[in-house]
Amino acid sequence: MKWRRGWDVSIPGGETLKIVYERVVPYYQQEILPHLEKGENVIVAAHGNSLRSLVKYLDNLSDEGVEKLEIATGEVLVYEIGHDGSVLSKEIKSTHHE
Repeated sequence: MKWRRGWDVSIPGGETLKIVYERVVPYYQQEILPHLEKGENVIVAAHGNSLRSLVKYLDNLSDEGVEKLEIATGEVLVYEIGHDGSVLSKEIKSTHHE
């Protein structure tokens, strides 16, 4: 679990969540956020740790908080971002039908 979820622990030869975060957040700020600030819609599709890193940033989660974050396969997170880059709202949509 620590390897899979740990903030500063990696599997042998792999990246820590911290390293992924340090790559994902600047990309978000430089490449995605400008579109959102203009009111454009952007879809981000990625693997678990990339998404967990971005959610850590957007939700302002602590290092310990992100270790508990679960994003289910196929789960859709919808954020509304303001013109100043702030998170205005967040909605979680499940793609699982009951």
